[in-house]
Order: sequence, then structure tokens, then C-alpha cells
Amino acid sequence: MVLNRVKNVIVCGTPWQIMEAINIVVNNVEECKGQMDMFMLANFDNAKELLSKLKSEEIFNHIFFCPKLDLNKEPSTIVKLKRLFFPRCGFKDYNVDYEYIRENYYEKIFITSDCLIGRAIKSENKNGIVYLYDD
Repeated sequence: MVLNRVKNVIVCGTPWQIMEAINIVVNNVEECKGQMDMFMLANFDNAKELLSKLKSEEIFNHIFFCPKLDLNKEPSTIVKLKRLFFPRCGFKDYNVDYEYIRENYYEKIFITSDCLIGRAIKSENKNGIVYLYDD
């Protein structure tokens, strides 16, 4: 199996975190320029509009748009346990193409907080280095 050349991934849930992600890539922090995927959590208004602008700038190799989970609906205990013990299920919850993730290996994983998709990425990249950054 031939792995893709994208080596880094960043998870963003706010516009401020997206600005910091752009800063990380443009300034080549940890040598990630041209080698960064992004997971954009739609936790804010106008996320889709920002997504289209980001795609046109071509700063990130691939941007995964993760729709907002229904926070008004409390997940059952079974769903909570499934997410805890099988973090890969997070890809399904956010409608992320698991095949792309499986074929890629991320050496560096940038996240701002403990989130479902961050745990799922780390579970698929057991030897990846996690960088926690704050906005």
C-alpha cells in the first residue's frame, strides 16, 4: 500500500483556531507547509462560507468538514461507551471518509482540545505526535 504524502493534520472548531492553523502552515511550524490536512468542526455560524474560502486559498491539502453534532440530543450510554472504546466511530459520526484516513499516516496531529474527532485520528495514528495548542 502506498501512503499519501500528507504528514500532518490539524483539528479546528472555532474561527480563531482556523486562523492559528493558517498561521502554523504559512509560517511552516514543524515543517508542515504543503503537508497539512484540516478537520473543520462546524461549531460556529458561517462555517460553510469559511470552508469555501479556505478551499479556494489552497493552504491545506484536504479539508474535512465535520457537521455539528446535535447537542440537544443526549447520546445514549451505549453511544457514549462506543465513542470511548472505539474512537474510530467518530469518523462515522462526522461523516468523514474513513478510507482516506486509513490510507494516510499522520506523523503530527495538532488539536486544541479533547474532542471526538481528535481521539479518532489519534487512534488511527498510534505513533503520531500530538501537539496541543491553544487559541
